[in-house]
Formats: sequence, C-alpha cells, structure tokens
Amino acid sequence: MQTVVLVLSGGIVFTPTDPRPVFDQMVQAILNRDRTNGCWIWRWGTTQDGYGQFWYPPVKLMMQAHVTSWHLANGKFPEPESDDPADKIEVDHLCYTRACWNPQHLEAVSHKENIRRRDAHAATGSKKTKVKSKPRT
Repeated sequence: MQTVVLVLSGGIVFTPTDPRPVFDQMVQAILNRDRTNGCWIWRWGTTQDGYGQFWYPPVKLMMQAHVTSWHLANGKFPEPESDDPADKIEVDHLCYTRACWNPQHLEAVSHKENIRRRDAHAATGSKKTKVKSKPRT
C-alpha cells in the first residue's frame, strides 16, 4: 500500500492510511479557535488573493484548502451542465471569506453562478474578505 503524505506550510506532515481522516486531522491541527461567523481561517500558506493553500506531494500540486475541504466533506463534485467553461464547477465561499475552509460555508456552483454571486455581493459595496496568514510562533 502506498503511503500518502500531506505537507502543510509550516512543516505539519500527515501520513494517513485513509485520505478521509486527513480532514479530521486538518481540523484538529489548524482550526483557528478565534474565529467569527463560524469561519475556519486557514493560517498557513495562502495565495496572493488570500485563499488557503498547501502542497500535496502525491499529485505534486499546490492544493486550495477550501476546495480540498469541500471535497473531503462532500465527495465527488457535481457534473457540470455542459462543456461550456461558464458551467465549470467551482467552490464558492458563502461567507465571502477567502481564507475560510469550513465546509458548511462552501458550495459547489458553476463558474457562471460564482461570478453572478460575486457581482451581486460587490454591488452592495462589500468585498470578499482577504485574511493574511499569521507567521507561526
């Protein structure tokens, strides 16, 4: 059996035999206890736009924390309605906090719907919340 290793920024390493417990381990190790509105703020590496990310060696890719969280909590992504790029499935933050990875705050929607929601939210004068990562102490 191949060992899966998950390396998070800051040197946290997980080697689960079953990928599903990764989510539980992530929650226990990384969950920010000082959260508001129920958001789980990713405090490790983030993109320039404020989305949580981590390196996943088995696929040699940087993974987005919110997408991984949604996938581990909900399983397979829904099929897009068509091959049109506007129907591509994305994970939307219902809380409008980019660093949030609470699966209860995430919804898989089409790119078209994600953009519609973003524009409707922007029309109210609000922005998606960009939370900077804190350095580890």
